[in-house]
Amino acid sequence: MRFYLTFLVLFSCVQISQGNTQDPAPAPVRTPEQEAALQTQKMQNELNLNKDQLQSIYEINLKHARERQVSNSRSKALERSKNKNSEIRQVLTPDQYNRLQDKRYERYPVDGSINNRTTVPQQQRSQPSMNGVAKLLHLR
Repeated sequence: MRFYLTFLVLFSCVQISQGNTQDPAPAPVRTPEQEAALQTQKMQNELNLNKDQLQSIYEINLKHARERQVSNSRSKALERSKNKNSEIRQVLTPDQYNRLQDKRYERYPVDGSINNRTTVPQQQRSQPSMNGVAKLLHLR
């Protein structure tokens, strides 16, 4: 009897430990439209874009999100990033562009540290919504 009780306790411990090592669910896959909407909403919050800028930035973000979906190779990523940056620079005022650059340096400092960057735990991530940008762009 003692052998069975020991076996049962040991088996329970193994099962509990295996249950805790499961991989978290992968992040939700966003459509190019959702990705563009999220990026545009973030820029709206940080830079206080006007209506024309908002529409232009959304179109730039959407174009590059679609390109990224078609070809996500590293060799083309740098080129896409430079192109996107130059397109955004043409839309923003010099002050807005400087604020955008400052925000980028806060997130990704030149020394490579990511001390200021915060991540949302996997359990707290939600499916992205286009409501904020759609309202601003009157796309609904």
